[in-house]
Amino acid sequence: ALSKFPLVVIILIVLLVIDPLIAVSMAVILGGAYMLVFGAMRRYLNRIGTERMAKNEIRFRAAQEVLDGLVEIKLLGKEGFYRQRFEHASKSVAEMLAMSMTLAMTPRYILEIIAFGGILMIAVLMLVMRGTVGQSLPLIGIYVVAGYRLMPALQIVFTGITKARFAESTLEMLRDEIFDDPD
Repeated sequence: ALSKFPLVVIILIVLLVIDPLIAVSMAVILGGAYMLVFGAMRRYLNRIGTERMAKNEIRFRAAQEVLDGLVEIKLLGKEGFYRQRFEHASKSVAEMLAMSMTLAMTPRYILEIIAFGGILMIAVLMLVMRGTVGQSLPLIGIYVVAGYRLMPALQIVFTGITKARFAESTLEMLRDEIFDDPD
């Protein structure tokens, strides 16, 4: 995600030099749209991240119990119980991981529509302001290329933030375990 940062900064500087009003408008619209989508998904991501951690704990506990008591489990015929417990938790974890990945990709398509609409609005505004296609076309081209280069970079940043929110409960648990004060 950080590798895209210099590219984003350079593109924004070029756009600011060409037309500050349109550059700021473009940044506010795209950034605002991403923030709105993330704000809508934030609590849900946190909830499924917490659920994933709980289901992982069940999986690991079941695996540990099987390893600790393998002979007794075989003698008592309890393999099915442990297998079912592990499979149920594993299925839940897989579903939550798939959901978090799907949510991370969702804004891409919505924002491509917003970006395309924005470019059309910029084109119309430039045609009205400049009067001729010949004067407007090079600037429209610059904004199309800028949007084309910015969208993937913004999506990478959004995906990283989404993954961090999904993993937040796990990171908090690790922090509490590492820095737990026995007093």
